[in-house]
Amino acid sequence: MVPRIAGLLTFLAVVAALNWWGGRRDRPAGAVFELTPPTDFNEAQRDIAAAIVGGDDQKAVDALMTGTSRVWFHWSADDGDEHEASYTEVVEASESDYPFRAGEDMKETLFGKGVVEIGDVPAKVIEARVVKLGPGEAVFARLEVTIKSEKWGAQPLRVFRWVVPTDKGMGMIDAYCLAEEENKYSAAFTRMAEGARGIAYRPARLHWTLTGACGAIAGLIVAFGVSRLGARPTPATPSAPTRRRTDEEDDDVEAER
Repeated sequence: MVPRIAGLLTFLAVVAALNWWGGRRDRPAGAVFELTPPTDFNEAQRDIAAAIVGGDDQKAVDALMTGTSRVWFHWSADDGDEHEASYTEVVEASESDYPFRAGEDMKETLFGKGVVEIGDVPAKVIEARVVKLGPGEAVFARLEVTIKSEKWGAQPLRVFRWVVPTDKGMGMIDAYCLAEEENKYSAAFTRMAEGARGIAYRPARLHWTLTGACGAIAGLIVAFGVSRLGARPTPATPSAPTRRRTDEEDDDVEAER
């Protein structure tokens, strides 16, 4: 019983120590999460951005009005008020208090189903991977969503999304362009994400299989050692005594000879 208890306690201690060590690697950014959009992108006031992006979807308008994201538009050369002008490219930066850690597990959580929701619109995941960004890692995805407008009809949009750790929790960068113009804007969007400020260093925790295996090995070693220390030594088997012959027996042997 004692070896089992010692092994179990060792297993728990090793797992806890590895998880604690993993958390100690975190380093805050010490700055507000923000970014600088590409040239010719202009930030829109929240009410204008909500009216433009939300359109006839009142739920989307309300969400943008009450959110904390910042939105930049790349306006076309149309004349007139911003409400009437058209745009094709958009950059949006948002932040939440979700305790985000980049890694393969988080990538699967965010994009493993192959479809995500942008507002109420489904977006297909073209690719998703863990990338180097800032002091650590981020989860990056290329998405495709189809929008409809009276002026242009149905058009596929390419969405570049970076999800990063921040001091508050999780930051998200979305950059939109027409799918057919992806090559035109992808480099500029990537440089924008790489230049973002306020990205913290919060690596993924060690995988539970690794911590569990280390704890199990350590527990087995300790349990075996305790069992050996507590085992009683095996008593030595006494050897049979050698009987010494008497004088009479010696005389009988001599007489037989």
